[in-house]
Amino acid sequence: MPALNSYDYAIVRVVPCVERGEYINAGVILFCRTRRFLDALIYLDIQRLTTLYPAVDLDMVSGRHRSALAIRAFPLARLSTQHHHPDLARPLGPQY
Repeated sequence: MPALNSYDYAIVRVVPCVERGEYINAGVILFCRTRRFLDALIYLDIQRLTTLYPAVDLDMVSGRHRSALAIRAFPLARLSTQHHHPDLARPLGPQY
């Protein structure tokens, strides 16, 4: 039987208006330290987003999600097998 591996994940969300508490899930980042695996899948439903929040800055949101896809270029060789790396799931936004 193959060895079991633990995976960490982060949900990528668009939160156009924090005050309203609404968000749209837009992707996932998946990481497995023992398999040295890191990848992201992003899909942004523009129609749903603009229905929820018509005044959203689509260029800014698209840029942020391109940043999430850049996780694929994260240097896995630098990751320790012993330490947690919170930067893999830090929020991207003007308030941070």
